[in-house]
Amino acid sequence: ATLDDGSCEIESCSGCTYAEASNFDPSAMVDNGSCQFVFTPTSCTADLNQDGVVSTLDLLDFLSVYGSEC
Repeated sequence: ATLDDGSCEIESCSGCTYAEASNFDPSAMVDNGSCQFVFTPTSCTADLNQDGVVSTLDLLDFLSVYGSEC
């Protein structure tokens, strides 16, 4: 559309757009904030990248998202 006549709606195009989410909707074009993630606890909670070692890579992963809104 090139002219907004008020008839447009995005509800039918919205859903969870994160492939990692348990309720991912491949047909969704607009994320509506409904994504649900299943977190499985590991034996070592500081191993953020789950490579079996707590290292500087885990710290870098943490720092790369520090301060981001969830």
